[in-house]
Amino acid sequence: MDELQYLNQKRKALAEFLLGHVLDESVGFAAMDDGGMGSYLVVQGDAKPRERVWPFREAKYVDDDGIDVFITLFCNDAKEHVEVAFWKVDFEELIRFPTSNDIEIIGKTMGNWDNLEGGSRN
Repeated sequence: MDELQYLNQKRKALAEFLLGHVLDESVGFAAMDDGGMGSYLVVQGDAKPRERVWPFREAKYVDDDGIDVFITLFCNDAKEHVEVAFWKVDFEELIRFPTSNDIEIIGKTMGNWDNLEGGSRN
């Protein structure tokens, strides 16, 4: 397995953990231009990359250098298009990509899901 495949497995596992459900095997991943902090897009189905997204879940972990990293999961109305945004508080690159064991959920369902067709509060 090459490095990109390994990273994509970790990206998929993190998105599934934050979403609370399994993603289709055909999902695609794309790194976001964030200075190496780890943000990425997950696109499945017919979701369009520029659809309106809502903050859905917030988490944090501590990178190997002791610096806090905050993660916000954004979803479209159907929870098909996902952005996983990382913010390392010193704006440096991630040293280690987190697993679900590293993460503390600090906020749930921050978006206005009550007003979204098919949306629900978790």
